[in-house]
Amino acid sequence: RESHAAEVAELTEGYEARIAELDARHDEAVAQAQDRYAALAEREKDRFEALAARHEQLLAVLETSLRGPLDELRRELGTLAADPAGQLWPEANQILHHLTAGYSRMTTLVDNVLSYQRLDVGTDTLHRRNVMLDAVVQAGVDGAVELIGPGRAQFAVHAPPIEAQVDPERLATALAHLVADVAGIDATGNARQGLVNTGWVDSTIVVAAAQRGDAVRIEVRGPYPGGDPVHGPIVTGIVRAHGGVLQSHTVPGMGGATYVLDVPLGEGAG
Repeated sequence: RESHAAEVAELTEGYEARIAELDARHDEAVAQAQDRYAALAEREKDRFEALAARHEQLLAVLETSLRGPLDELRRELGTLAADPAGQLWPEANQILHHLTAGYSRMTTLVDNVLSYQRLDVGTDTLHRRNVMLDAVVQAGVDGAVELIGPGRAQFAVHAPPIEAQVDPERLATALAHLVADVAGIDATGNARQGLVNTGWVDSTIVVAAAQRGDAVRIEVRGPYPGGDPVHGPIVTGIVRAHGGVLQSHTVPGMGGATYVLDVPLGEGAG
């Protein structure tokens, strides 16, 4: 009996020692994991702060360092182009008009990027109201012409008077950049590098809107596939802010792409 008790005591002592060892290892592993996570969190915090600082710097460059001088140059060139004395040298006058249009396009682009960035970070919010979709679509097409320049694309627009609750200015901005994207025009107003369409290219851009249940669907089809790194985020960001979805489709053997944009009607009557 005594030997049995001694054996039980020995086993108990061994188990307790083993449990203590396992507890110590567990505590050590937890401490190491906490240290790793703390270091990772600190590193990610530093990276986030650096990214936020770069973001603020870029916004400052766009908003103050670039936006102001661009607007000033546009005004000065517009004044020169409107001078009647310019009729004495029509070639120079034509160049001035071209430069004025270019600076106006760049100013619009800066404004659109800034507006999207403020919306994306939550500084600004959507201002939804009931509007007629045909007016929004037409404003988007007009905005696209301003971005890509007049006469560079033909448009076929079908937009019935559907009432929807949206932010009309921002949705029109998204459409303008989407149209410019499928037109093959980059953010500088030039044809995008690397886009190749063999044979004859129909420059017609089709914009069609319709009601689909409790949503509004807008299709934009153009001769190029899109994907510009400046146009794209503006479009997807504004659509996402509306609670909508943007999808793209390509037809095998044909150039170009069709983008389908679905946005909830909200409290609009349809």
